[in-house]
Amino acid sequence: MSTLLGLASHPLAACVGLALVHFVWQGLALGVVAAALLLALRKASAASRYLALLVVQATMALCPLATLFAKPALPRDCLTAS
Repeated sequence: MSTLLGLASHPLAACVGLALVHFVWQGLALGVVAAALLLALRKASAASRYLALLVVQATMALCPLATLFAKPALPRDCLTAS
């Protein structure tokens, strides 16, 4: 139990939590983009719709990492904490 509390109090844990909070609005925005793509591509082939949504899903997977390493979005001590 104390190990878990020690990990939770680490500065990196706060940064990861903040990155995941940012992912809520980023995921919502990408969901709107996905809906707009599906609407725009409704007469296109299934393969093109699949590819468009695959790109959106890959972007969703990268968003928390990009937020975690973006210097203006997070406190500077997140990545330099020992």
